[in-house]
Amino acid sequence: MNKLIMAFILLQCGNLFAKEVSKDQEQNCLNAMAISEAAMAIRQNGLPLAEALNNLNKMVAKGESTEKEASLVKLILRDAYSKPKFSTESNKKESINEFSANYYLACMEGYESINK
Repeated sequence: MNKLIMAFILLQCGNLFAKEVSKDQEQNCLNAMAISEAAMAIRQNGLPLAEALNNLNKMVAKGESTEKEASLVKLILRDAYSKPKFSTESNKKESINEFSANYYLACMEGYESINK
């Protein structure tokens, strides 16, 4: 009986959470996480910011990215380059993971607050 009640509660909680953030919204957050991961990775690997911005502008010129997408990437790049650069691989990986996770979490929290 207790297992049945627990299963019912978990099912109901799952339904509540599913209503808070749509699949499209979560995909947007996953995309933001991937972009922020790439931005911090190039930061940690030593690519100069000017070169990263130049590469982004080339992508827009070739039609590989829209101006709207590039604006978002520029914001994330500025944020990434405002953070410290590390020399050890373990610190680099931790920095990349923390940075991208923070973008995902902030994005999800934002959607949750507007979906209420």
